[in-house]
Amino acid sequence: MAEDPEARAQARQEELAKLAEFQVYREVPLDRVPRGAQWVSLRWVDTVKPGGVLKSRLVAREFNTGARTMCSQPLLRQLH
Repeated sequence: MAEDPEARAQARQEELAKLAEFQVYREVPLDRVPRGAQWVSLRWVDTVKPGGVLKSRLVAREFNTGARTMCSQPLLRQLH
């Protein structure tokens, strides 16, 4: 099932719906992003669960601010 592009697209849409439901992020127009803001890169992690169920998670990669490592409230440029 992990090779099925339709299943992967469906799993990712489900993840995006959950993120929206739990208000994990808010969209910010590009012209409202503060100058010098750092983008947090994101990646999809796909996992095949028992029974062949595909789950996708959108994961923010860590970034370093110099004094500490952070990965909360990323600025999302585009999700797909």
